[in-house]
Amino acid sequence: MEHQRKIADVELMGALVEETLSRGNSVKITVTGNSMYPLFHSRRDTVVLSPADKIKKYDITFHRRQDGRYILHRVLRIQKDGTYLIAGDNELKTEPPVRREQILGVVTEFTRWGRACKPKGLKYWLYVRIWHLLMPYRWKIVNFRLRKYRKIFGEQINEKSESD
Repeated sequence: MEHQRKIADVELMGALVEETLSRGNSVKITVTGNSMYPLFHSRRDTVVLSPADKIKKYDITFHRRQDGRYILHRVLRIQKDGTYLIAGDNELKTEPPVRREQILGVVTEFTRWGRACKPKGLKYWLYVRIWHLLMPYRWKIVNFRLRKYRKIFGEQINEKSESD
């Protein structure tokens, strides 16, 4: 019998993840959604979340929004009032300020293209800083990527439609 990998929606598993982290344990989850693209690909990459003892700028945090939804985004700035400005790598603007008690855990390891990685090292450091500096220009990058994607794949889709 072939084993299939089942991916549970983080909204359904959120309470379990939150409970695990609150007990001081780490948990591994599969990333869903595209807000952390290009670093993480939805339903392909995984992250290891650990309890958030100390939160630093550029950490990837797992937090609960005011509406109860669970989000995996990066800390862009720690404000003087102790709140955090957070955004996904694929987001064009930050979320409303996040309070410390909303942050449940931080990413301490991730698997990308099947390779285990730590959120540290020169390549990671360069990616984070450059991508953060590009935030005001991301909409141009996203639009360019979309146009390129549509040009490449739109022609293939049209060819398939004509041959059918």
